[in-house]
Amino acid sequence: MKSEIVFEERQYFAERSFRNFFWLLACFFIISILIRLLFRKIDSDDGVIGIFITGFVISIILSIFLSNCLITQVTFDGIYIRFPPFMPSEQQFLWKDIREVYIIKYKPITQYGGWGMRIGPYGRAFNISGTTGLQVIFHDNSRLLIGTKQPEKLITVLKKLGKMN
Repeated sequence: MKSEIVFEERQYFAERSFRNFFWLLACFFIISILIRLLFRKIDSDDGVIGIFITGFVISIILSIFLSNCLITQVTFDGIYIRFPPFMPSEQQFLWKDIREVYIIKYKPITQYGGWGMRIGPYGRAFNISGTTGLQVIFHDNSRLLIGTKQPEKLITVLKKLGKMN
């Protein structure tokens, strides 16, 4: 059972203004379809079905894109991450398995091949945006990078837990 959460961060792939833009675009698409239907600008039923299928596919893609979020939790017993909808169950990394943690600046594209869930020569990475992350080194020398937008707060929590100098 997970102990008390002392730090939690939620990062969304698309910032609020970006998400609002996509929702506005989706509303514009729906309104344009309704106007075309009302004024009979679409001549056949095939055109209507094609537009609705296209709209449905775009809605699914947007929903996945806009709901993508990295959830990081630090507790007294370890670090927990989730990356819904691609990783709906959380992964735990217990302190007993971790040798060292520290905050780093990194180059997402050249070191990890971009953002998201990545595996590369520098180890595994879970990041949404930015260039700051929590570097976790395990006792077996494997590495994990967890992107963060709150490095100062994370440092404070890790120092209070005695996990960082």
